[in-house]
Amino acid sequence: MVKNLRAEKVHFILLLIFSAVIPSGFYRFEGIGLVLLLASWIFLAKGYQKLKTIGHPLLLLILFYLLMILGLFYTNDVNSQWQYLGRKIGMLLIPLIFVGTNLDEGSIEKLKKAFIFSSIFFVFVADCYAVFDFLTTGESEIFISPSIYNKFTYYGLTRVFTDWHPTYVSLFLNLTLVFCNEIFYKKKKYPVWVLIGLFSILNIFLLNSFIGIFTFFILSILFLLKVFKKRKGFFVVLAAVMIGFGIAIYTLNPFQYAKIDKLKETPLKITDRKEERNVLTLRLAKWKSSIEVYAQAPILGVTNGCYMDELYQQYVRNGFEYCAKQRYSSHNQYLYTLTSNGFFGLLLLGVILTVPLWLKTYDKSLIPFTMIIGCFFLTEDLLARQQGMFFFVFFYVLLTQSTSESKILKE
Repeated sequence: MVKNLRAEKVHFILLLIFSAVIPSGFYRFEGIGLVLLLASWIFLAKGYQKLKTIGHPLLLLILFYLLMILGLFYTNDVNSQWQYLGRKIGMLLIPLIFVGTNLDEGSIEKLKKAFIFSSIFFVFVADCYAVFDFLTTGESEIFISPSIYNKFTYYGLTRVFTDWHPTYVSLFLNLTLVFCNEIFYKKKKYPVWVLIGLFSILNIFLLNSFIGIFTFFILSILFLLKVFKKRKGFFVVLAAVMIGFGIAIYTLNPFQYAKIDKLKETPLKITDRKEERNVLTLRLAKWKSSIEVYAQAPILGVTNGCYMDELYQQYVRNGFEYCAKQRYSSHNQYLYTLTSNGFFGLLLLGVILTVPLWLKTYDKSLIPFTMIIGCFFLTEDLLARQQGMFFFVFFYVLLTQSTSESKILKE
């Protein structure tokens, strides 16, 4: 009995470390963390003995991975398909490391706190680095090939860590706000809630990710709706103020976002030409090409191994030279899945996102988490990037854990 308790404690400590690594600037250690967790699950916790207790959400993720394995039988590039499967093995293994862990609500809260404080710490490091660099050099801009960035925004802010994508950091801060509201606001720990909230909001705007800012506004409206659900008139006024604030930011552009200026200067059309493209028209070019590739294999897709080559060739056929040169992906998880895994892949992804909401029990953060993921899927191939895949699968499994203290859906 004592041995089992020790094994469970070691496994939980590894889960805490893994939760903290996901949003960090050292996210490349996720692979090592997963190996340690798998070893702990097999040799210490002996979780394989409880495989019969595996829940439906976990099975859905495993089934999604098996659909990718199916691609080996009809892909034109077996080597690339094997490489992709190797990079996405976490989609198969992360659900397993949760089997038999017996997490209660208190344990889940600790894992959320590990994520919160890791996110805040590493963004704080990036902020401090930007301030120190500015004070040392007196320059507010820096060249990061192939563009010039302000040191306090976007890639200029996240450059302190290698390949730390600002849109993904914005994703982490949005979920940090959700966890912060759940843990600190509801427990009336207002000073901590205010500090973490203001810091997260400030950096969401500094990170200059449109989808991150858009998601923040949606979360804010949902939060206000919940707080003022008995005072609907007041909620309507506050929601209108939030929307007006968003419109004002776009119209006045007080943060001087180059993306907004470019949107205003260029007409809406599907193009990737330098003088005509902006953040929207460029994505339209990617999405158009992705849909055309999907039409080549609508049932099962062109496979993950062939996806990039097929999309590149479509860019060339469409005359999208810049997209072809940069070898851009779809920048839309729904289209990425549709193109790579066909209609059945997109259908399964839809089931993965919606079925857990109909479980008898679920964590109170599941709905906002699903909403955040649904938004970011619109502009990012979240599951194609290692950090995004680990983030999604880990918290998807964590928040769909069925505990005796889970929130009942009808509430």
